[in-house]
Amino acid sequence: MSRRLAAILGFVCLGAAATMCLCLMVFAFVARESATPPQTPRPTVQPRVSTATPATVATIAATEEATSVPGRPVSREQVVEARRMFVVQVVSFDASQEFGAEFPYSDYVRVKITNGSNIVLPYLTVLTKRFDSTGRMIGSSRAPSISVADLKPGQSAEVDYYPRGHLPGVDKITLEIESLISPENERFFPELSR
Repeated sequence: MSRRLAAILGFVCLGAAATMCLCLMVFAFVARESATPPQTPRPTVQPRVSTATPATVATIAATEEATSVPGRPVSREQVVEARRMFVVQVVSFDASQEFGAEFPYSDYVRVKITNGSNIVLPYLTVLTKRFDSTGRMIGSSRAPSISVADLKPGQSAEVDYYPRGHLPGVDKITLEIESLISPENERFFPELSR
């Protein structure tokens, strides 16, 4: 009887080990798939209104050579300084529903972007902050970056932006251009990877 019991226990343990291996394989696959962000198109900017004054037209003309040459190298310092000269303003937003087909879902933000710098950046990464009705910040995100390659110095444009990280109970959304970027966070800023 003890041999029979030992054989049964052996099969049970073997079955449990196989189930555990299968669970670990599924977990590893899911973790790998969720670690790779889905490729979603970045919002593009369609310049609609130029806010260039006659005084800035001369400045734009003086920097035209530096900004109109595709692929011309721009230093990290120039990109950081240019980011400081950009202005973002929330025109409207909708956080009442989930936008997108898969997790993490997004909110909708209509944003006005002004390029106050003297160069053209390929992208602009903004920090989207979400607040509840008491004014307490309940979440933030940096993804995705906004394509601003068509936004010349002195131009402004409104763009539909879908920041990731939808949360229930959002009463206010703000956008911020971070001026200090730590080296470990640079990977989240595609405009710095020129």
